[in-house]
Amino acid sequence: MTVSDQLMLLAEYESGDLTGEADGTVDLDGVIRSVISDVQVRGRERGIHFELDLQACQVIGHAYDLRRAVQNLLENAMKFSPQGVFVKVTLRAQGASAVVEVMDQGPGVPEGQVPHLFKRFRTSTRGSGTGFGLYLTRRIAERYGGTVTYARSGSDHPWTVFQLCLPLYLPPAPH
Repeated sequence: MTVSDQLMLLAEYESGDLTGEADGTVDLDGVIRSVISDVQVRGRERGIHFELDLQACQVIGHAYDLRRAVQNLLENAMKFSPQGVFVKVTLRAQGASAVVEVMDQGPGVPEGQVPHLFKRFRTSTRGSGTGFGLYLTRRIAERYGGTVTYARSGSDHPWTVFQLCLPLYLPPAPH
């Protein structure tokens, strides 16, 4: 997605004047597979491969928005991962939520930047990016009643973990 497309979507979220297809059920696993298909060529150029563990999950939303949120997380994982590693992507139902996790073995976010991670136009010490991808991801998650979080695992080979949680679509019970 070009920077101008991101800015247009960001402007819609900022103004509250959201356009696009009507809210409907979205197969989140299909969205993730589609995004992976689009970004894996660039990943392979850097020796990055994707390890997928996707459970079928449906959510309510706009496929375009949800695609953007997932793509932002995957592009960040590829950008900050060292060459020749796996980026793990999981999707599972957990309670009433669809939980997407994007995990990479990059350096993680410097501790001082964590409180500003999902804010608009944050600055990065790495000097890359536009500064609003994670902010836009947060806004998309919130629009659909979800959240996006960051964590760093505490193992010998730590993982950076971004988690996107969205309410599962639960079809009405039959009468």
